[in-house]
Amino acid sequence: MRLNRMGHLPVLIGFLCSSLLMTYPLGFSADRGLIGENLDQTAALYNLWWFKYSIFNLHISPWWNPLINFPHGYSMVFFPIHFPYGIFSLPFQALLPAPQGVTLAYNLALVLSFTLAAYFLFLLARDLTGSARAGVLSGLIFAYFPYHFWAITRPHVVSIEFVALATLFLLRTLRSEKKTPALALGLALTLLAYASPTYLIYFFLFLGLAGIFLLFTEPATLLRQSLLKQTFLAGIIFIPLGLPLFYTLLRDYLGQAVPLSPDESLPLAYSGNLLGYFLPGNTQNLYSRFIPWLPSCLSDLKRPYGVGGYEIFLGWTPLALALIAGLWLRPRAIRLWLWIGLIFFLLSLGPRLHAGQHAFLSLPLPQAWLSAVIPVLREDRSPLRFIVFALLALALLAGFGLAGLRGRLSGRTHLALSAVLGLLVLAEFSQAPLPLSPIPIPAFYLQLAEEPGDFAVLDLPLLPDVYRFSGTYQRFHHKRLLIDLTGRKSDERTLQDPLFRYLDIPARFFSRSREDQARAKVQILAEMNQRRVRYVVLFRRFLSPAQEEQLVKLLRWLGPIEERREEDLFIVFRFPQGQTMNLSPK
Repeated sequence: MRLNRMGHLPVLIGFLCSSLLMTYPLGFSADRGLIGENLDQTAALYNLWWFKYSIFNLHISPWWNPLINFPHGYSMVFFPIHFPYGIFSLPFQALLPAPQGVTLAYNLALVLSFTLAAYFLFLLARDLTGSARAGVLSGLIFAYFPYHFWAITRPHVVSIEFVALATLFLLRTLRSEKKTPALALGLALTLLAYASPTYLIYFFLFLGLAGIFLLFTEPATLLRQSLLKQTFLAGIIFIPLGLPLFYTLLRDYLGQAVPLSPDESLPLAYSGNLLGYFLPGNTQNLYSRFIPWLPSCLSDLKRPYGVGGYEIFLGWTPLALALIAGLWLRPRAIRLWLWIGLIFFLLSLGPRLHAGQHAFLSLPLPQAWLSAVIPVLREDRSPLRFIVFALLALALLAGFGLAGLRGRLSGRTHLALSAVLGLLVLAEFSQAPLPLSPIPIPAFYLQLAEEPGDFAVLDLPLLPDVYRFSGTYQRFHHKRLLIDLTGRKSDERTLQDPLFRYLDIPARFFSRSREDQARAKVQILAEMNQRRVRYVVLFRRFLSPAQEEQLVKLLRWLGPIEERREEDLFIVFRFPQGQTMNLSPK
């Protein structure tokens, strides 16, 4: 079924309304967001703020941040900066004050992500099945998979709409000899690259697997002369537009500008748990009341046993429709998507198999083999993300299942069935209302914004959660930070500096002799002068009483000119930044 141009508008509006409903109250809030685990939402908001602030206030590339890891600065290439959402956020940041501008922009970008993911998959499924009803169902499934909700706090992971868009125009390019799909493919790949370099790598893996499949099943599709011209046209768009990104990625990857290789435990923890794909989690409203009935080993699929159903549940409705397509209807067109879905599903299981609370560490899986062949995949801390193409394939297979039933049912029955299945998908994947939270800014950081001078702030302890808060508060005070914002304490080079070495673990300082302490004090103060440190802030909630006692004792030894406390949140030490400090031990 083909739609005219005006016919697409009701479909888009329908997907927009369903996205507002499924993500409620996300699209209606300008001052609250879904914080998520590890405070990832704060990094997402920083992403958009830095995109604007770097370009329009500092007039520098957003890929370099001189305000963190001061005075050395820090590369944001692998942060990564999300250009499509950053551009989308600009009018909101320009018209609304902080924090409303950034928060509203990101919340609306998320609603748009769900809307466009559904719409682009609708177009793809309709092209493949010839059924608009199947297209709508496939779009709903792909957009509202729990994986998409789980990724809300990470812009480079949530933007699966660009995966669907690139796949749509790739298939149209393969099925047509026209120039327009090839040019659109080039633009879609550019958007995908600037949204998520990781998904771009997965896309080219998908392209290679699809090429192998078609070479054996439809060689004429790949060997036609016009495909060469189409590839050239797509490259003319994609390569020049993507060249700045590719250059900076390659430069920083080869030069190890930032620590990339994850701890060996991370790919295991952020792999899919086999049972998690088939058992719902407690975030799915329809099934949450039944979760307590499951055995504890099934209802609590959490790290270190891989990612559980609250994040990766595939849904029983899509699985049932895919089974109908694969085992009963068996159209030839589904073979490619069975092939793609199976391979990416296996890759998402990570380097070792997790099933429930059992880990089969002696059995390497395809992701471990692939990482050994493609070095860049060793830097991927979350193999689970491979699932995005398996989800796309499953949504299409479900669409094939519904379309195949059209010849076996009357028109009205099929229409009613399509509506019921659509509602069932929405019910099965519903997580609304999403738990939104404000991010209050403490009085000290608001005062800091008004304080003149070019100086730096050191927030302690050196923990990922503190990094997240530091970045959040920097959006208001705009002062320099000594730490970076990667959220991972993985750069051991910082521990070679006395300032970080001793303030990270004060016991290192107090275990030394009196003479060594005096020398260490001189080194710390000299480094504080070099880094223009005016304030050291202790986040009390992340310190044990013993840690706080040692840090306070050490900082007092360093001779602050002021010490104050803000309720039970912080202990703030002010130092005479830029002046000669007292270097004698007390």
